[in-house]
Amino acid sequence: MSGVKEECRYNVIPSFHVSKNVFCDIVHDPLEGVCRYVMLKVVKYLTVSKHFFLLDKLNQRISTFNFDHSSQPVYIARSQLKGHTLVTSAVEMPDLVLAFGLMVGDLVTEGDDCWEVYLLMRKVVVFSCWKRFSNEDLVYMRILIAKFLAEYTRVYGCSLSLKFHNLTVQFNSSSFGQQHRTHQLLVQCSHHNES
Repeated sequence: MSGVKEECRYNVIPSFHVSKNVFCDIVHDPLEGVCRYVMLKVVKYLTVSKHFFLLDKLNQRISTFNFDHSSQPVYIARSQLKGHTLVTSAVEMPDLVLAFGLMVGDLVTEGDDCWEVYLLMRKVVVFSCWKRFSNEDLVYMRILIAKFLAEYTRVYGCSLSLKFHNLTVQFNSSSFGQQHRTHQLLVQCSHHNES
């Protein structure tokens, strides 16, 4: 016997209902979801399709970039370019996303559509890390996410997975801006630092 047998007991906890939860989980949605898809497409496009730089050049710049803490992104293996997502941890992904423009932006043609998708995603990631949002911030974030999703699907000609959809849902709650967000990044960081 399989399937749902009873209502989840956690649904009685305020803001924890499985279908009414308004908390953003920056680890599982943007960092281990959206960023993995987008960063792989960006790296493939810039290194394989457009030949703006070689993957070895990117890895060399990652290894010599001066990150201000211990979650330096790992070497991107050529075999990863054959997959659907870039495999990296939620602790390493913010550093890769935030520093990527500084590491290779000088090698990319200004105004390139793929690069613009990366820049929009970077803004979404930065905004997702905020702890509190005003109503104006939420309006801006909804517009930014809509633009990012439209450009992503236009440039790459692909559909959106659930992780992309979750971005729109999380920033659509009227009470979202008043709540202090909780997520698993601190737990992930503590596990990363223990190993």
